[in-house]
Amino acid sequence: MGQFFIRRPIVAMVLSIVTVLVGLVSLSRLPNAQYPDIVPPLAQKLKKAAPDLIVMLAGYPAAHVEAFKAAGVDDFIHLNANCQALLSTLQKKMGIAQ
Repeated sequence: MGQFFIRRPIVAMVLSIVTVLVGLVSLSRLPNAQYPDIVPPLAQKLKKAAPDLIVMLAGYPAAHVEAFKAAGVDDFIHLNANCQALLSTLQKKMGIAQ
């Protein structure tokens, strides 16, 4: 599969552009109204089923952060997140790093 795209770089570029365009269109159509209603019960069920589970939420809904943390969300991945610190924390919790 990799050889196909190496020999045909224009196909790879077109596929990349189409993927980005579909992502942008999808982003504008996401139904965010139900998001705050779904996260707390889901996080609580996940934590109840596996207390050691690390629950991370993609995005940073500023108006709901405290409620989500109280429900069991451990951390948030968002544009302003310090990914290196987040990765380090995850590795420590999983026993991979010190």
